[in-house]
Parts: sequence; C-alpha cells; structure tokens
Amino acid sequence: MKNYPKKTIGELCNIIKGETGIASAIAGEYTLVTTGKDRKTSATYQFDAKAVCLPLISSSGHGKKSLNYIHYQEGKFALGTILAAIIPKNDNEISAAFLHQYLLFYKDVKIVPLMRGAANVSLAVKDVAKIEIPLPPINEQKDFIIIFNKLQEFKNKLIFEFDKQEKYVSQLKQTILQEAIAGQLTAEWRTQNPMQKGNPDTDAAALLAKIKTEKQQLIADGKLKKEKPLAEIAIDEIQFSIPDSWVWCRLGEVIKLAEAGKSFLCKDGETRNRDWGIIKTSAITSGIFFESENKLYSESIPEEIKYKIEIGDLIFCRASGSKGLAGLCCLVESLSLNLLLSDKTIRVKLSDLVLPEIVNLYNKSDSSRKYRISLSTQKSTSMNNVTRGELLGEPFPLSPLAEQKAIVEKVDRLMNIIDQLEQQIKHRKQLAEDLMQTVLREAFE
Repeated sequence: MKNYPKKTIGELCNIIKGETGIASAIAGEYTLVTTGKDRKTSATYQFDAKAVCLPLISSSGHGKKSLNYIHYQEGKFALGTILAAIIPKNDNEISAAFLHQYLLFYKDVKIVPLMRGAANVSLAVKDVAKIEIPLPPINEQKDFIIIFNKLQEFKNKLIFEFDKQEKYVSQLKQTILQEAIAGQLTAEWRTQNPMQKGNPDTDAAALLAKIKTEKQQLIADGKLKKEKPLAEIAIDEIQFSIPDSWVWCRLGEVIKLAEAGKSFLCKDGETRNRDWGIIKTSAITSGIFFESENKLYSESIPEEIKYKIEIGDLIFCRASGSKGLAGLCCLVESLSLNLLLSDKTIRVKLSDLVLPEIVNLYNKSDSSRKYRISLSTQKSTSMNNVTRGELLGEPFPLSPLAEQKAIVEKVDRLMNIIDQLEQQIKHRKQLAEDLMQTVLREAFE
C-alpha cells in the first residue's frame, strides 16, 4: 500500500451525519445503523448507498477514547444521529467495502487519536475528512474484498465450531457436577468402601446425626443460638435420586452459623496494601472469588473487624439484579487484601464434618440453580434476593464424610482436564483471529 497514491477521505467521499434518533426511532422495514454491534430497524430511511458508518462519539465515554465498531452498510438504511455516513463520490475510484476494512484495521491509529473532549469524547467530521487513504486501482480493491470475504467466511466457520466445542465443554462440566452431587462419580469408591451402619465415614445418616448432636451441644454451651426447626423435605422437593448411604437434608442442618455483612459508606479509589475494602457481589457471582471486585472503605483498621473475610470462608450472594445469581456462593481460596462482607453477602460456617468444597460444588450445579430461580419467580421486585431462611432451607444431598473427600479429589482431577480443553479452544479461536489480522496487515502495509 505504501507505493499507491494517497487521498483524503474528504477528497474521496461525502461525509453526512445521521438524522435518526436511535432511542426514539419507530421500528420498520429499513435497517437502522447504531453505534453498537447490532442493527435496529426504522420506518424511514436516510440513505440509499454503499457507506461506511462511523460513530462520532467514544464507545467508552467518561473521558476515554475508544471505538468498538465501524459498520459497513448498503442499500436503503437509516443512521443514528451520533454517527456519520462516509459515502464514496465515485464508486470507480474508492470502494466503500475496501474503505471500511481499511478504517476498521487502522481505527486505533488513525481515528481514535482524533477524538477530543474531557467528558464527552467525540469526533469532528472535519478531522475525519483529513484522514489519508492509500488508493489502489479499483479492481485491486474489489479483489481484496473478494479474498477477504472468503477468509472471513472460513474464519466464521472455525469460530462457529469452536463456540460449539466451548458449549460442549460447559455441558460436560455440568454433567460432572451433577454426577458428583448424585454419587455417580464415586460409585466405584462405594464398592470398595461399603456402608458401615453408624459410621459417619460411610453412612451419611450417622454423619447427619453426629452433626445435629454437636450443634445441640454448642447451643447448650451458649456458643450457638437455637434456630427455628427446619421443615421436613417433601418428596416433590427432591430433584434426583442418591445412593442408599447418602441422605437428603436441609442446608441449614449442616451449617453452624450464617452471618450477613453490613452496609458501608465507601470512598472513591482502589483498595491497596493496608487499606480496607468492601466486596461487591461480582466478587462472588462467577463462582470464583475475585478480590479485585471491591470498593475502598478505609485506610485504617475499621471497627467492623468481625466482618473481615478469611481464607476458607464460604460466601453467598444475598441479592442480585440477575436471576439465578442471588444464592450463588464461592469459596475463598486465596486472599491478599483486607476485605469486609457487604450487606448483600452472607458468610456460612459449616459443621467441621462437612467439606465446604462439597457445598460449593452443589451450589454450582443446575439443581441448585433451579432452586434459586424458583425463589426469584415468586417475587415481584426487580432485585432478586435470597433470605437467610431460604438459604438454610435449600435441600442438600449429604454424602458420608470419607466419600466427600473422594468426590472433591475426583472433581478436581476432571475439572483440571476440562480447563486444559478450554484453554486449547480459546487458543485456536485466537489463532483464527490472528490469521485475519495477518492477512489485513500484509494487504495494508
């Protein structure tokens, strides 16, 4: 491209601002090009042409310069008011499709630096008009687009296959979780370790009885408050069958303590080193604890030290705007910051006879998710909440103590294999994307 003559976009094209309000547009038969990834529709059209549609505002806002999308559109279409259509004056001199690919490839070099503004970052049409474009003969431009479209089609097929593989891997994870919480993963273990009636290592009924006895002793010693008795599990609450050596119980029966956090007045800034922060629900809802998801609270040790999060804590999300997330939990396996529980979280202390990993596994299963969603469908509020009572009342398949350890070990081993598969798929997707970028770089440079 360096050997070709150059002209500015203003010399080659007309640049016309859009006239359709994106939010107020009446849906219709014509495509409405917006600043986002997806198109909308409009009852009217502004253009009947082949055009590059360029957003005139930053994709990020808040004083940041960025441009996520540049669209190509042809035929009759409407254009949002915060975009401009770049339309070739002479189709035999510059191809709109070629111009689109060129600007998309160089957007971060040639367009984003032209953005101006402290708060509302935007592009001026006069600055866009000054951008220089290399100008190969029109037949070469068209050949480039034909080759590019074929490669794009090939890449899309690859990505489609990789997406299917990712979906299968996700389904495989759920299958493993379901087989783990239903005792299918450890069927061979039970053959080698048959149930011994009254032994908590192989008899979950004996384990549950021991847990209840220990809780009663803690209550008698004044170390625990007496809880309201939990209802017996009804037959229609049981979602799947479990081995004879297991028992269904309420989650609250194996929990010693469930304590909610507190509402804190946070500050602007990042929690560092000796600072103290408050976790957001997003620190929990992925199922993995992300300590970076927090808000700064204090630069010194706070009075509310009892809400401090520790390694080994099992933390539940109490409230979320998304269905199925309220009630999700995560296990804190590593921690480097001083963090406190927020009022939208509940910390659970389990009996020493139940592994937190087992509860964490069950919480990630589709069975537990169905329970959480059933709770939210009964409420009219847009914020999905799980009360302490609902958390304690969830049906839970309790496995014998020794089998819990076998389950965790086997799930960890299988999940490590699946994680490797996921990384391989992501790597292949990136290779497909890199291939396209290499082709474009070779063409444009």
